[in-house]
Amino acid sequence: PTSFETRKVAENVYAFRYGGYQSLFIVGRDGVIVTDPSARNKPEAVPTFLAEIRKVTPLPVRYVIYTHSGYDHIAGGKPFKDQGAVFIAHERARLQIERMNNAPDVVRPDRTVKDGITRLTLAGVPLQIVYPGPTRSDNMISIYLPRQKVLFAADWIGVGNAPCMNTSCSPATWNYDHAVQMVMALDWDVFVPGHSGPGGRFGNKSD
Repeated sequence: PTSFETRKVAENVYAFRYGGYQSLFIVGRDGVIVTDPSARNKPEAVPTFLAEIRKVTPLPVRYVIYTHSGYDHIAGGKPFKDQGAVFIAHERARLQIERMNNAPDVVRPDRTVKDGITRLTLAGVPLQIVYPGPTRSDNMISIYLPRQKVLFAADWIGVGNAPCMNTSCSPATWNYDHAVQMVMALDWDVFVPGHSGPGGRFGNKSD
């Protein structure tokens, strides 16, 4: 059986891990914001995710943010959509998802963001969606919570490990220095990776 756990990261911010995949959920004024469902070949992942959210709050999931168009991260979103959630992704992620022949549980994004930093307030929570240029793909974004000083990113940076750095899985190795400098310039204390690292610990800027 795949192990899972939910840990508090900061006030109203929680990390949900199912197997080696990790997502964030943020409890807002009138609803919950979640990141990647990450349910490929894991039919119990999203029901477990929802059950873990229910242990924290009865509020519905209002928003789902895809970090990128990778099928292993976007699979499984339909139960969130059934609650009325709005799905958000980079504009090129939506184009990629529309081109893919995905399973029925993949939800197409309702709203998109562009390059650079997009400032949003969702469920009363100020956050920033950060696109630092191409890294593992041309549509990979990170989520920054300025009040809680938390950064969430999947695949392109990690804790206690480095991403695959050949052109088959990271075609934009030329942009990594710029991308890392862009997120390092933000004022955060805790980094939650999309895949749990050694010991499952969260990261900080020294990582």
